[in-house]
Amino acid sequence: MTPAEASALLTETDGTERKLACAASLAEFTKDAWHILEPGTPLTWNWHLDTICGYLEAVADGRIIRLIVNIPPGTMKSLLVGVIYPAWRWIHQPSHRFLTASNDASLAIRDSMKMRDLVESHWYQSKWALKVSDEGVASDLVTIDRGQSEKHHFKNTQGGFREAIGVSGKVTGKRGDTVIWDDPHDTQQAESDIQRKAVTMKWDVAWSSRVNNLEKSARILVMQRIHLTDMTGHLLAKEGQNWKLLRIPMRYEAGNTFDAGADIGRPDLNDPRHVEGELLFPALFPEGAVRNLEIDLGSYGAAGQLQQRPSPKGGGELRREWLCHFRIPPRAGNRYILCDPAGEKKQGVPASQKRDNTAMAVIEVCDDMNYYMVDFVRDRLNLTERADLLFEWHRQYRPLGVGYERYGKDSDIAHLNDKMERSSYRFKITELGGRMSKNDRIRRLIPLLEQHRIWIPETAHRTLWSGQTVDMVKQFIEMEYLPFPVGPFDDLLDVLSRICDPDMKIVFPRLQNRPMAVTRRLTDRGIGY
Repeated sequence: MTPAEASALLTETDGTERKLACAASLAEFTKDAWHILEPGTPLTWNWHLDTICGYLEAVADGRIIRLIVNIPPGTMKSLLVGVIYPAWRWIHQPSHRFLTASNDASLAIRDSMKMRDLVESHWYQSKWALKVSDEGVASDLVTIDRGQSEKHHFKNTQGGFREAIGVSGKVTGKRGDTVIWDDPHDTQQAESDIQRKAVTMKWDVAWSSRVNNLEKSARILVMQRIHLTDMTGHLLAKEGQNWKLLRIPMRYEAGNTFDAGADIGRPDLNDPRHVEGELLFPALFPEGAVRNLEIDLGSYGAAGQLQQRPSPKGGGELRREWLCHFRIPPRAGNRYILCDPAGEKKQGVPASQKRDNTAMAVIEVCDDMNYYMVDFVRDRLNLTERADLLFEWHRQYRPLGVGYERYGKDSDIAHLNDKMERSSYRFKITELGGRMSKNDRIRRLIPLLEQHRIWIPETAHRTLWSGQTVDMVKQFIEMEYLPFPVGPFDDLLDVLSRICDPDMKIVFPRLQNRPMAVTRRLTDRGIGY
């Protein structure tokens, strides 16, 4: 063998090994494909790219069929999920069909064109355009079909295709083996309940069923968080669908990360950071650049788009450090029951919720002048369930007063009165109303919270009407308290705010024997003493 022949053989061997490595690993494929997609920009690799590739490989082999990737903008999410992954998938299954969308149809078409350019490149075609059988017969493997090669919709000769449209575009009659939604929301319309609801409804009524196999076809959502009721929040609120969430924040937050070991059996792909505030991608997003982004976006914007949790870490208007927890409930105070059987409808609540939430709480006030929420619930209770729980609590806690939101009292009072007559167990119900808006009612709690005078349990597990067991404390903090006033729920906050209503006449034990004039004057201040 001549030196030239030996060199050619080594080159061919190296090429074959590299081809096999790219076919076996999406990360290796990405590294080799980069020069086609971004010829003028050197690739800067980071650990999060390995992690996303690992999760996408789990989608490809069927271990995950519903995947949500939440990651900051500029971290290669669209290129990796919407361009490189489909091209890599065609190596193994050229007949696979992708239906993709973005909030702007032009962005979906942009990524479609990038994928077509990648598949048509000499680098790709030289490796995966032909398939040779054992008999030595060559046939097309991944070659673009010239009969269907538009910017937004192209096919290969094996029947696979990639179609790209806007989220709001017409999708009737279209189906794919994988549906990919990339940034379905316009960040400039993050605060619009109407716009967010339009996107989530489009998924529910149109896109969710646009797959060839309802049980096995994959759905992938990749986005930055913009609001608690955005597409990620909407999908995670659905019960029983088992969405896998890959959440990668710009700054590391202990105890608030994903588990690649449990999700895909790859603990080596977990977040390698351990220092609070450590940056995700310092090579491209150094400290100064991230700090400027945080200033420009503000606390809400940075919490969503950078940290992937749409409420500031310490809370919005209600700060996390204001809230106090107890392990052993008090048993020497005055107790009150507060009830809101339906509440005002909250924009963004998942459409699957057929009944409004009932929110109820038992408040105990003690000699230390603090308010303890010793029992509470937010659940979809019907009239009978609501009344039964109220009577059960009344017998258990022996409250000095029961407060009922006015609208709910008017609709429930006949049933409650009838139950009192039939059971020979009676108690007074105080009507709670007022013209103050709900958010302003809740804001009355701020002085009490700042003074660390409102206490809730460390945990409170309850089985809901759906059969799901949840920690009501965790739900209350994450879905109501921290994101206020933009959270998907505020029912328990509103119920708790009624401790400030003068009509409840909440009295602390050590003030109980004082002259009525003093007690009335103090409770009229609306802060309980």
